[in-house]
Amino acid sequence: MDSNVLGEEKERWQKFSKWLRKARRARGLTQTEAASKAGKTAQWWSWYERGNLARVETLKILAYCLELPLGVVLMQAGFSLESNQRDVVESQFLSLNEYAELLLAVRVATEILQLASEGKISSASLTQFLKEVR
Repeated sequence: MDSNVLGEEKERWQKFSKWLRKARRARGLTQTEAASKAGKTAQWWSWYERGNLARVETLKILAYCLELPLGVVLMQAGFSLESNQRDVVESQFLSLNEYAELLLAVRVATEILQLASEGKISSASLTQFLKEVR
């Protein structure tokens, strides 16, 4: 793998780690509290907040712990689920149904974030929506 690609991957996971920390803190959780929701340790959680690579299965656990839709977490981790990334997702043992749900969730999350950034959805409405879909 060329060093440019490695640099981009490192930057991708560093960006995700910052988002992960912010998402956890926004929910008022310590690393220990967030990790314990899945029977993990604070050290396990810290590993991902330090910018280390996370597999799709790990992203599912992180989404669960933060009570967020998986599509949001995947999108923040840089997965577009377009054809060039399907093999990555499929290699993580997702069924066809799970893959379809992820694809839909990413598309919906993208549209919602776009509407929110344009001021067409208030943060209160977005918060209420997320509570209802949990």
